[in-house]
Amino acid sequence: SKVFSNISKILSRSEEETEEIYSIAESHYSITTAKVECLQDLTANIEIIASSRQAMVGSLTDSSTETFWESGEEDRNRPKILTLNYVAELCPNMIYVHIDNCRDLANKVTLLVIKAGTSIDDLHKISHLEIEPRWTGWVNTSLPEECRRVIRLELKGPDHSLRIRQLRVLGSMEGQAQVVKKQYSAAAIQHRLCEVETLKVFRLIVSQVFGKHLQGFQSDQEDQESNDLKEHMVGILFSRSKLTHLQKQVCCHIVDAIRKEAAACKEDWEVRLHAASASSNTTSSDFQDTYCFEMLSMVLALSGSPVGRCYLSQQHDLVNDLFILLHTGSPRVQRQVTLLLRRILPEVSPSKLASILNISTMPLQDLNSVAALRNDGLFNPHTEAILDPLLSCIAKSLTVQVKIKSSTKDNKV
Repeated sequence: SKVFSNISKILSRSEEETEEIYSIAESHYSITTAKVECLQDLTANIEIIASSRQAMVGSLTDSSTETFWESGEEDRNRPKILTLNYVAELCPNMIYVHIDNCRDLANKVTLLVIKAGTSIDDLHKISHLEIEPRWTGWVNTSLPEECRRVIRLELKGPDHSLRIRQLRVLGSMEGQAQVVKKQYSAAAIQHRLCEVETLKVFRLIVSQVFGKHLQGFQSDQEDQESNDLKEHMVGILFSRSKLTHLQKQVCCHIVDAIRKEAAACKEDWEVRLHAASASSNTTSSDFQDTYCFEMLSMVLALSGSPVGRCYLSQQHDLVNDLFILLHTGSPRVQRQVTLLLRRILPEVSPSKLASILNISTMPLQDLNSVAALRNDGLFNPHTEAILDPLLSCIAKSLTVQVKIKSSTKDNKV
């Protein structure tokens, strides 16, 4: 129990701990002297003109090193040239060229000269790269700030023709702020690494408790193809009439962890809801659902057997927490909860479910009684009923599109 308690402390951190970690990160970011920039791929906005075989230029920007541009006979015995033209709004910082001399044995590139300037008549050499005969990979060079309009690549090799396989230009758009990656302190990075290692330890412990067959299937919880096989193996493990004491202890820890995560998720959801009502801007959530998702995935695997399903249906707090997560959790958590409810709810009677959800009104079995109550004015359609938690979740996911055909000549919709 102490081991599970420590695991829970590490993986389900409180708001105070989260704020402390990020405050450290922000303070670290404020005193750092390094500048981290995220360059954009500008290649799609650049016109590439080849000295030969212009039709093959598209192979340089198709994100595949299996295709290539190869110089033609008209470039024989002279430098092969690629000219890059772009508008002044683009600010290129780096240029990358992918060369594979191992595969292109008869079309090697051994020299790359890069020139740049404001026009084709005003070019200055900025890089002179000698490439090994067995080179495979990217070669790159940085571009000075005065390169505003034209970049010229001159390629040479020992063969009559040569090949290059990819071309990329990275930089920024004028007037747009470059995306600065958020920097974290050593403590924040260490905490994240500790969370990852703790999850691995938890998986190994649970696999030892519930059987070695669970090991190997926990690495990819979202892989739908392995779910059936995993549940089949869990069904074999739970073929006994009841759970062992150790298995019940593990289940208790998982249920308690889900309760804490559901409370934290609901609190975060309420904060975002109030913030959204106060301002028109949508606020992003910093709530981490990794631990919650892991616990739900484990419970989903346990629900694959009749014994595990029966035990989980008797955990009334778990059922209540599942309904909380159904409304407030992240999309992947809601998907896990939906699958769980489909298995657990058939084991829970309607009266018991109403008691768990604190619903006092049960549906009448006799339709004549409903009509009598309505005639007497005692029937209130706004009273919360047992299906409302499920129907409200469906209602939130529905969208309505209204299309009106215009009466104008354009016939716009």
